[in-house]
Amino acid sequence: MDTELILFGRPRFLVNGVPIDVRVKKAVAMVAYLATTGQAHSRERLATLLWPESRSDVARTSLRQVTQTLRATPLAAALVANRNTIGLHPDVTSDVQSFLAYTRFIDYTQTSLSLDAVARLQSAEALYQDDFMQGFSVPGSAEWDDWQDFRRIEFQYQATRIVASLTRYYAQQRLADSGLRMAHRWLEMDPYNEEAHHLAMRLYMLSHQTERALEQYHLLARLLRRDQSRTPDPEIQETYKHILQGDYRHDVDTVTLSSEKAVLALLPKPAGSSSRYDYECQTVLEALSSEKARRAPLIVVHDQENRDAPGLIAAVSHKAEVHSFFPDGILWAALDTSDDFEAVLRLWLDAMRVSVLKSTSKIEHLAWQFHNGQRGRRLLFLLENIPEARHAFLLMPGYVGCMLIVTTSHQEVASELITHAAALITLPPEVGNHSSPTA
Repeated sequence: MDTELILFGRPRFLVNGVPIDVRVKKAVAMVAYLATTGQAHSRERLATLLWPESRSDVARTSLRQVTQTLRATPLAAALVANRNTIGLHPDVTSDVQSFLAYTRFIDYTQTSLSLDAVARLQSAEALYQDDFMQGFSVPGSAEWDDWQDFRRIEFQYQATRIVASLTRYYAQQRLADSGLRMAHRWLEMDPYNEEAHHLAMRLYMLSHQTERALEQYHLLARLLRRDQSRTPDPEIQETYKHILQGDYRHDVDTVTLSSEKAVLALLPKPAGSSSRYDYECQTVLEALSSEKARRAPLIVVHDQENRDAPGLIAAVSHKAEVHSFFPDGILWAALDTSDDFEAVLRLWLDAMRVSVLKSTSKIEHLAWQFHNGQRGRRLLFLLENIPEARHAFLLMPGYVGCMLIVTTSHQEVASELITHAAALITLPPEVGNHSSPTA
């Protein structure tokens, strides 16, 4: 039997092209989970995912009932189950797995795409017709909802990159109609993305639609003024000025087509007497260049009185050696309260030119986008005065070449982080005496 699972948009299951009505939500959820992960799972894992509030024996019984429900439908042939695990037959197809297969080896940092890469991106874009499992939820399972939310954000992010890459490709090839269709899809996903607006303006000019190009600029300007209290990028303003003056060149190749714009610098003011921190700066430099830093990209500075840590961080951030270690940028922030953490994440995402997706509503989702923005870059993050270890855990880089330095005045936070850090630097009462820093 030919079984096809469609999970982008409202979930649908087809057997030999005929839709199968599965009315038990947790049965739909189980099939979607197996299809998305692409592997079999233990019965215990599935029971915990779908019935997290129930006793283990009750959850296992409920799982058996759901499995029996599916066995009573044409989907029975798609299930591969034994006493310990449940999975799907290898012949089952899903739009999610096809989407992942098309995009698995795409290098989004390339400014030009091969024809094979373009074909795979076009196939992936055609599959992504709506958000992952749009409108679907499982009552009573917060764990399922979190898993579904993460997958939805993950696929949104991937789809946005696909559409952006295709828009740039069509612009390079001077294919105005295809480029405009893709640019508008990009803007549906990420309405504040200035590059998408800029490319749409230029593609309108390429197709001799001057009024539409001007309208596109005014739309962007209104959005940014209303929601972010700022004006469009100077390069976009320059394009708008040339269009108004009638001297615009129909040359989309001058658009910045790189998917990775430069990271904005966010640095503290230089320390008043940076030489005071020479010893501690050297300790930080040694930790940054150590082999351990590759495995544990975190340095913790413990300053019980929070008196000298700001000066040390300022001194480190302006060291030429540090800038050579992290040529793609250094981002700094300081927390006044724990509630500031989300604002810091959003500030850093903006500095990294990562557009926050519309559905992002949780700190964990912001952190996920933050980590994806580090891919292929060498960045240093400096966060002062963290009151909780979780802040460091959420921000700890996952890519070689990126590092995080945090400061804290809390001994319990430093103690919790030490096993995860390349170095713990404890500042003495008088930082200049050099007796206590440890790494």
